[in-house]
Amino acid sequence: MRFSQLFGRTLREAPAGAETAAQRLALRAGLLRWLAAGVTAYLPLGSQALSRLANLVQAEWAALGGQQVTLPLVQPVELWERSGRYDALRPDMVRFRDEAHRDLTAGMGHQEAVMELARSEISSHHQLPVFLFQMGTRISRRTERRGGLLSLAAYHAAHGYSLHADGADMAAFYGRLCAANEAIFERCALQPLRAEAEVGAADSCTAHRWLLPHQAGPDPFVRCQACDYTAILPAARMAGPLPEEAEELPLEEVATPGAETIAALAEFLHVPAQRTLKVVFYTVRGRVVCVAIRGDRTVDEAKLAHVLGSADFYPSTEDELTAVGTVGGYGSPIGLRGVRVIADRTVTAARNLVAGANKAGYHVRNVNTPRDFQIDLVADLARVEEGDRCPHCGGRLALQAGIELARAAMPGSRLSEALNVTFLDEQGQARPLFLATCSLGLDRLLAAVIETHHDEQGIVWPAACAPYHVHLLGLNLNTPEVAEQAESLYRDLQARGAAVLYDDRQVSAGVKFNDADLIGLPLRVTVSSRSLQQGGVEVKWRHRPEREVVSLQALTAELQKLLPADE
Repeated sequence: MRFSQLFGRTLREAPAGAETAAQRLALRAGLLRWLAAGVTAYLPLGSQALSRLANLVQAEWAALGGQQVTLPLVQPVELWERSGRYDALRPDMVRFRDEAHRDLTAGMGHQEAVMELARSEISSHHQLPVFLFQMGTRISRRTERRGGLLSLAAYHAAHGYSLHADGADMAAFYGRLCAANEAIFERCALQPLRAEAEVGAADSCTAHRWLLPHQAGPDPFVRCQACDYTAILPAARMAGPLPEEAEELPLEEVATPGAETIAALAEFLHVPAQRTLKVVFYTVRGRVVCVAIRGDRTVDEAKLAHVLGSADFYPSTEDELTAVGTVGGYGSPIGLRGVRVIADRTVTAARNLVAGANKAGYHVRNVNTPRDFQIDLVADLARVEEGDRCPHCGGRLALQAGIELARAAMPGSRLSEALNVTFLDEQGQARPLFLATCSLGLDRLLAAVIETHHDEQGIVWPAACAPYHVHLLGLNLNTPEVAEQAESLYRDLQARGAAVLYDDRQVSAGVKFNDADLIGLPLRVTVSSRSLQQGGVEVKWRHRPEREVVSLQALTAELQKLLPADE
């Protein structure tokens, strides 16, 4: 590509509002332009970089036997939810209901489309396994429009769907799929962490996400500082609370006017928040549920959705609370009528808590279970916080920010069973298909590459995902000898298989060098009167400070250092 014909231009300064390095450099280098909040247009350089990333994914997934398909546009997830089919058809997706991560959810509707294809095309175990994938644009449901490439209204992604005859084959392929994803990241010179992403997974995890630790990342995760335990925040677990050894004291009702929050209650009674019992009432499927947790902890609604088996719940109304015998701000599990009580582990471990008296303006001291109320279900409902103990080694858990690049999951046979999609096994018996899924965000991958690989001058592209291999500069092109050699080298490099951006503009050498550093292609080759006098061309690798003049024959050897990385 000749720079003089390239659509788009470089910018000396990033536009106002560009917050991250990836935003600033992508705009300045002419990769893209913002059209509106969350809406971007990729210019040719950016589109080329995005295509290179897509090619990496295609190559790795094709090596697994993947076959590319194009699936139709489908209903937004909200329509499935309103239709009442969401929880029935997709119980596995309850774990992905947290708002911070909804935009990369693997193909709501597309999994059903794959199942319909399987219904028509797969009849026998001889046709399994099969791995289908697609590359395309998806609509995000994020309402936050900050963070540039990390929060687009429409994003580019690769989605994979593998179908198997049984769980063992699915799990084996899942391991290879995860390894293929990590090979993609390695070629992009990225080292994201594989994080557990299944809410409630105590022994084995069948869903993962890959997060690149980065302070500008919008996706929080939890990491143990003593072992390799890593999990997204909604799926993160902690070691169980240590049981308190204390004598159970008698109940004591106390007036607490105006103390409708845990903070107000703790201040009024001069007790720490951990000595209180927090209750939250939710209505699910028309029934009020009492969720209890120690006052200093927070209920994680993603975990609660997993426990309830549905994400379709809401805070109970005042009328609903009255009907079960309680009042907002002063509720407790004591003496409720027809209410299911779900308690976090912190409640059973604690003694002598302060809880609501189920009447306005009053609380009760020294509440204990099972003496004072019965629990129907004990579960891990607490959101993990900084400093909690690791469930594996007891070490300290830390919260970090990251950029989510991909996710994978093994829903198994649940969807095929719900849709009655089967195949015939070796004995001629109808069996459900087992499904594994994967999605990888290309815009996020592009942002992560730029965030990770840049310096004060601009982007420093890894060879495997750079928009072009070589940035060819011709200086003083009004000199016939220089112009002729630059044109000849441009054609020769292309003939050798190199993707070349040739700066043929009639601008100063300083502008050309600055733009080359800003765009950041792996290899810069400069043709000038001085280099020709020294018998060759000037070569500089973007990630190295030194530059040298080499012969045209030696340039071939330099080029070979670059091209194999893209094979």
